[in-house]
Amino acid sequence: MRAVLVVGILVVCILFGLDIVTTTLALSCGASELNVFMAGVVEHPGMHTAVKGMVLLFVALTTSFLETRIEGSGLYLLAVIIGFYAFAIAHNLSVILLLVPQPL
Repeated sequence: MRAVLVVGILVVCILFGLDIVTTTLALSCGASELNVFMAGVVEHPGMHTAVKGMVLLFVALTTSFLETRIEGSGLYLLAVIIGFYAFAIAHNLSVILLLVPQPL
C-alpha cells in the first residue's frame, strides 16, 4: 500500500474521531442530528464510535482495493471523504459556538 494512502486513511481516522467528539458536544448543547440515518446512533457515543470504526474499515479496504485497480482512484475517494468530514466538523463547531452561552 502506498504511504500516501496510509496517511490519508489516518487522516480519515482522525476526522472520524473529531466528528464523534464534535457531534456529541453539539448534541449536549441542544443541537439535533441532521442525518436521519445516524439520528438514533449518535445518541450513544459508544455505538457512534463502533459505526464509524466499521465505516473506517470499509473505507480502508475500498480505497486500497481501488488503488490496486486504478492508480490514484483510492486517493480521490479519500480526498472526497476528507472534504466531507472536514465540512461536517466545521458545521458541528459552528453549531456549538452558536449554542454555547457567550460571556458578557
